[in-house]
Amino acid sequence: MITAFDHYTVRAADLAASWRFYEQVLGLRCELRAGTAVPSALVYVGGLPVVNLFEATPEQNGIFEHFASVADPESPAWRTGRLQHVGFWADDTDGLRARLTEHGVPFRERGMADKYQFVVYDPDGVEIEINIPLSQG
Repeated sequence: MITAFDHYTVRAADLAASWRFYEQVLGLRCELRAGTAVPSALVYVGGLPVVNLFEATPEQNGIFEHFASVADPESPAWRTGRLQHVGFWADDTDGLRARLTEHGVPFRERGMADKYQFVVYDPDGVEIEINIPLSQG
């Protein structure tokens, strides 16, 4: 039985740009990740590392091609089934709107039956939904 969310991984075209986005725009803590074959970082929500950022290097491409060939030697790597979006919870509608505007990050926002939502894209095009409880929006 699944009991908790662990992480998602982004193959970042530019690790520094992704770091800036997650840290400066979304206000999350980023740290270098030690012991990996390619430049990488961890992004924290509170004390939990929930985003792994790996710079897309030729070495990383080789690692992922190997994993794909082991999983299904007949299938071309990186087809369907890839990440569509990731969701976070937040608690300050006006503060988030101001932060996104300050950093020039385009966003969509909408009221829903059970929450208020912002949609943004990280530097690699990963869609990020930021949900705010209606009681705090």
